[in-house]
Amino acid sequence: MADVHYYVKSTGSDTSPYDTWVKAATAVSTVISSAKTSADGGDRVFIWLDSNLSDSISANTQYLLSVYDNIMIRFISVDSSGSPEPPDVTDMLAGATITTSGAYSATFQNSGYFWGVTLDWVAGAVNRSIYLASRIANAGHSVQVWEDCTIKMLATGSGARVGFGAGGNIDAVQRVHFINTDVTLARSAIYLQAVEAVIRGGTFDGTLNNNAVFQPSTVDGRGSSVFIDGTDMSAYGTSDFILDEISTYDDTLRFDAQNITMGSGMGYVTGLRTDVSNDFTYNFYNVSIGNSKVVEFHRVNGLGHAEDDQSIYLDMSDGTTSYGVKIVTTALCEEYVKPFRFKVGRVKLDGTASTVVKVEIAQDGTTTALQNDEICMELESVDDTTALGFIETDRAATILTTPADHATSTESWTGLGGTNKKQYLTVTTANTGKECYADVWVNVYKPSLTVYVGGVSVA
Repeated sequence: MADVHYYVKSTGSDTSPYDTWVKAATAVSTVISSAKTSADGGDRVFIWLDSNLSDSISANTQYLLSVYDNIMIRFISVDSSGSPEPPDVTDMLAGATITTSGAYSATFQNSGYFWGVTLDWVAGAVNRSIYLASRIANAGHSVQVWEDCTIKMLATGSGARVGFGAGGNIDAVQRVHFINTDVTLARSAIYLQAVEAVIRGGTFDGTLNNNAVFQPSTVDGRGSSVFIDGTDMSAYGTSDFILDEISTYDDTLRFDAQNITMGSGMGYVTGLRTDVSNDFTYNFYNVSIGNSKVVEFHRVNGLGHAEDDQSIYLDMSDGTTSYGVKIVTTALCEEYVKPFRFKVGRVKLDGTASTVVKVEIAQDGTTTALQNDEICMELESVDDTTALGFIETDRAATILTTPADHATSTESWTGLGGTNKKQYLTVTTANTGKECYADVWVNVYKPSLTVYVGGVSVA
């Protein structure tokens, strides 16, 4: 393996093989073919971009990167003053820009690493797009990493967008990693299609005409997973959402966001489906809606949602703010067989004796008791007799067992009205002789129910 270097600079002489700053290409697309040939031959390839580069495309452009899954061509923006050949870490300087003002699109296809690069699609009522796409072959995977970059999609035409994923190659898998990369969107969401996306840090801003930052694509092969951590979305506000689920299409999507700063009035999800022919789960943890709350969460799927509630609570606090868990089920839940599930905590079992685990629940505005085919607790722990673990529950023993009311509680909740029903769920563990931690889940089977969940206790 050899290190192979290519150079791109607006004032270069455009002389093949573009292996010095003097011979530098003036456009990134010029060196792609040579770089791909080197990379596919096993070389480690660097494309050095002058930080003052302004590479303006005037046609739809495909940047076809390496064919092979495990090859990453490196695009790095650097300070070219002094003509370092090759540059080192002290020369790294963000700013190299690929741009267009026309109705043109760019596709970055297959694997690559980008540092300090700006994609600037300037304002205009035209259709222009940026696609971070998978390999051409209908199998395998590709990875793109964009670190300390800037992506600006300022076009406002109906087809203007940023796309993540596999395009028409539904058997391929695309992985996109953003690390401290800033994104500005003027109209449309980031479209997701058969992609595994990880976004850490960075700022998202702009005016969203379509009012969502992310959206599943509306064509086949849309199964995707997205994980976002530590991203600033405080520029968005009322009527804006992190995710538009697009309720009229089937999709498979796992979406996890945590430690997000959201603008005042910004929502989590819009366009939520009302059936479960699809498979989707959306989790939002420690996301701040225009304030500094520490604990804040929202979990949603076709069977219901769970969210923090700071008006009705019992024995739950982050040390500063008290809160409860509010669970609202949809009409798709069914007694005993189809629940909305939410993990409310974890407890330590000492293994020397049976342990009584309790979860407090409450309803506001009704005195009707909940039964053990409508809601139950599950305790998932390690069993020293099997590698499969151990699950204990207070659900009705069988689907034909006559359901029973859960026990009435006398705990003092905050925020309940004068008409309410307080109960608790409880499991007495079997003594397995093994000290371990156990996950505590609440399963709500009753459709169209609102129930509040308090703290977990052990005795």
